[in-house]
Amino acid sequence: MKIKKYVMIIFLLFLTVEWNTAQAIEPDKGIIEGTMINKTTGKPVPDQKIVIYKYLNQKDAGNESSKTDENGKFRFENLSTGQDYSYSLYSKYHEAEYWSKTIIFNGAATVKNFQFSVYDATSSARNISVKMHHIIFDIQGKLLLVREVLIFYNSGERTYIGKKEEGRTRKITLKFSLPKGFANPKYPQGEGLMVCCVIPTEQGLLDTMSVKPGQRQVVFTYRLKYNSSKYLFRRLLDYDTEHLSILFPEGKVKVVSQGIPFSSTTVKLNGKSYLYLQTKGEIKAGTLLNLKLSDLPADNGYLRIIIYSLVVILILLGFAYPLFRKKKTAKDKKEVIKDNKEALLSAIAQLDDRFHAGEISEMNYRTLRRQKKEKLMELYKEGKNTENE
Repeated sequence: MKIKKYVMIIFLLFLTVEWNTAQAIEPDKGIIEGTMINKTTGKPVPDQKIVIYKYLNQKDAGNESSKTDENGKFRFENLSTGQDYSYSLYSKYHEAEYWSKTIIFNGAATVKNFQFSVYDATSSARNISVKMHHIIFDIQGKLLLVREVLIFYNSGERTYIGKKEEGRTRKITLKFSLPKGFANPKYPQGEGLMVCCVIPTEQGLLDTMSVKPGQRQVVFTYRLKYNSSKYLFRRLLDYDTEHLSILFPEGKVKVVSQGIPFSSTTVKLNGKSYLYLQTKGEIKAGTLLNLKLSDLPADNGYLRIIIYSLVVILILLGFAYPLFRKKKTAKDKKEVIKDNKEALLSAIAQLDDRFHAGEISEMNYRTLRRQKKEKLMELYKEGKNTENE
């Protein structure tokens, strides 16, 4: 009996393990829970709407919403735990939008527990500054390709949500004053700016996304067209900036800063050598960056025009030369005929003088005179034909 009892116990334990294992791999038993905390006050946020967005293979797979309880807690259950599923939490608090990092279960039934942080809002930009600002130049044809990387820092304990400007429906947070004539602005995905939230203007770019406490990196690119070997780059710096650096392809351009002092060295970036200019101290908001560029690759437009003109001239000369040569040949031929006619006329006159002087017989005189006259007549005919050519 004892043996049977032990066997039964082992069997029940086996079933329990199997049942727990089945529960562990149940695909729709994932749980995401946590607490929403206001980091400005350090207190939980009660009765706040929070949304979970679901993605299957990085494509939208629906969403559901909930509200935090009196202790700021939230919970989402029955979530798929497959590796193809991912989730993000979202909440709008005091006009600012907050997103969690992407949440993945990696195929195991589990509970994901974390703190969802929000902040009180402010419309004052006094705590917004730039820790680092890089302006990177490249040259392509007659274009300056400019890439700017800025690391903003909100030193306060509130999220900056900006202010409304006259004529605009959205609040403006960050401003980027760009050089006159900038074109084709782009904002790489995941680099701090979103196409939906940026307002391009003739003076630069305006952003409408909130700036939370801490750091935020922003990257954007644009183009500038130049028409000669010299160019004046003028860029207003909108924020107090701790460190500013400028990079140009080494050996392709000379740079002189007008106003802001820089130290220079050479660095490698993506396998290319750049002239690296950096400021020696902090720069105040409103400072104008003036960079005088020279020795830029020359505009080849005029050279192309000259080359095309020379080609056209050579082609025309190619057509004109045979005609010119033909005219020259005819002219030379006329000169020869004229000379020969004059020589024959002179010879006939000398022959007449010799005959009258009795130096030549009448028979020889008439024979020679006839021959010379025949040649003279041939020259006259040949001259008329040449004039008609």
